[in-house]
Amino acid sequence: MQQGLYHFIGRALPRNGFELIEAKTATQIVHDIRTKTPIGLKGDYHAFAALPLKNHPFHNDAGANNSAS
Repeated sequence: MQQGLYHFIGRALPRNGFELIEAKTATQIVHDIRTKTPIGLKGDYHAFAALPLKNHPFHNDAGANNSAS
């Protein structure tokens, strides 16, 4: 996957940025991810995903576990 990413970035840099269709595709992917309903931990996932949630040190995010303070 890294090779594909470098190829993608390498195509964009000589043109001084991404074309509109590439930006639209990236924005659509982010929108799709952010608006999906979470399904929880299913199947294969990283071990850190099972750790309890904590508040970010710079923000007081509602809903996150504050037991680490």
